[in-house]
Amino acid sequence: MARTRKTPVKNSKRNESAEEMLQAAIQEFNATRNDPNPPTKNALTKKYNVPYTTLSERIRGRLSKEESALLRTALTQEEEGALVEYLEKTALHGFPDTRARAK
Repeated sequence: MARTRKTPVKNSKRNESAEEMLQAAIQEFNATRNDPNPPTKNALTKKYNVPYTTLSERIRGRLSKEESALLRTALTQEEEGALVEYLEKTALHGFPDTRARAK
């Protein structure tokens, strides 16, 4: 019997909070960039409790995982919503949907 490994469910509230802290650190970095004595990235990571590498990469323009995932999707959110609505309506009328039919 194969062993299965349970993957932990990520806490979305914690992720949202971490993203907010990261955005605040980036905003402070950009706002104080031209100051005579701006805070260092290291000081910002300690102040906002965010990883140094993540802060550095995001300052350079790297997208978050959520933002980059949106660029790779085949359907827009509106198209996906319309498809879900269509599939739900056809299922109510007794036409079970298959992946081939959804394409």
